[in-house]
Amino acid sequence: MGRFAIVCDIDGVVVKGVSLVARSRDAVRRMLPHPFVFVTNDGICSERAKAQQLSNLLEFTVCCNDWSRVIGESREDPASDIDGCC
Repeated sequence: MGRFAIVCDIDGVVVKGVSLVARSRDAVRRMLPHPFVFVTNDGICSERAKAQQLSNLLEFTVCCNDWSRVIGESREDPASDIDGCC
């Protein structure tokens, strides 16, 4: 098999609202041995807030850095997050 990476949408695929989509934790854990990135077009939460939400729900650390990114059209200023947006 050739080289590949996984791109996984967050909203409606891994989480819906503030809850995990059924079996998404298992599916994401299967991705862990492979290069992957989460993506979102959620413009309300910052990448850091979304990474923290995923970390809490998936029960492992989701980073927001150069190697493992949560990408989206969100604000860069963490102070701009709306409480409870995630």
